[in-house]
Amino acid sequence: MRSFVTKPLSIWSTDRGLGIILALIIADLLVENLPENIGEFEEMSISIVLSLFLVMGAATVATNRLTTWMAASIAAITVGACWLNYLTSARWVAIVEVIASLLFYTLFIFVVSKEVFSPGKVTKYKIEGSIAVFILIAMAWAQLFHLAELLVPGSMHFSTTPTSFSSMRRDLVYFALTTLTTSGYGDIVPVSRAVRILAALEAFVGVLYPSILIGRLVSLELDNEDRDKG
Repeated sequence: MRSFVTKPLSIWSTDRGLGIILALIIADLLVENLPENIGEFEEMSISIVLSLFLVMGAATVATNRLTTWMAASIAAITVGACWLNYLTSARWVAIVEVIASLLFYTLFIFVVSKEVFSPGKVTKYKIEGSIAVFILIAMAWAQLFHLAELLVPGSMHFSTTPTSFSSMRRDLVYFALTTLTTSGYGDIVPVSRAVRILAALEAFVGVLYPSILIGRLVSLELDNEDRDKG
């Protein structure tokens, strides 16, 4: 029974797991942007399933028990708040869900980054993992923007006002992605000073991250070549 459980999970502890994580993150983004006629219940259910897969990956890639426990705890809180928010639509529940999601993405960025930047051969899976980190940064920033809007309504200006929690989440993920890639289109604009600073910081990270990543990957590849020659 133990081998039945551990064999499917063993893939997460290899570089190949980074590629699967990227595929799941992209799938989650597609779910976030399902057509409007898809019910919120169906959308939320698919998102929860994908999030559980992602948490399973983060927990098994983690090298210590504390990180694994944190991933499982944050996942439980996020899923519980997601269902409670669907049932009650209370503002405080939405805030709890966004904070839990922010913690989840932050922890996930840490875990995957540790694998990407760790010493070893530069493989296509490491590159896929680095792309996953880039997208996760945007998704984490989207939670910050969402939290700011929930705490202080009017912090963001939308050309088309979101009609629900999920539609606002979709819009802010889009805004975070365009800000991170410094390709904003002006349809969503930060209004409050705090949110403007957050947006500027995200754009700075979007420029800085590729430079650090390329430098690290080149360094790893040169180290591997020197080791092979030696």
